[in-house]
Amino acid sequence: MAGADWMYRNLEIDSTGLKYPLKSFIMQLNSSYFIWIGDSSKQFFVSTSSILHSNSLFPSARSSPETTLSKRLAKRLSCPVYLSLSVDRSMLDNWDLVDPITRKTLSEEVETQLLCNFSDVLRIQRNSK
Repeated sequence: MAGADWMYRNLEIDSTGLKYPLKSFIMQLNSSYFIWIGDSSKQFFVSTSSILHSNSLFPSARSSPETTLSKRLAKRLSCPVYLSLSVDRSMLDNWDLVDPITRKTLSEEVETQLLCNFSDVLRIQRNSK
């Protein structure tokens, strides 16, 4: 990451006629990534205490979008990706809706924006393998 172990960027997602201003934080770990995505009303350092632990008995309904997106990113990057979403319920309600113009879901738009906005960071990981 050009000398840094983490990077923070703003994302602007436009899907189903709505704009979602998001903040993103990516941290390179040992052969993996941790990615946090939050809306403009959330802050990373406030949200870190709400990350689910492995000893949780029942996964939250909110964990399904996180799991799906982290699996897709891990497949594209060929390494484990740990993802935390700190967004409003209204965004999660639209997570799998298809935009009639782009024919992509909000989830796919977020994935595309992450890969485009962090391409300089992710390229380093790909080349180092």
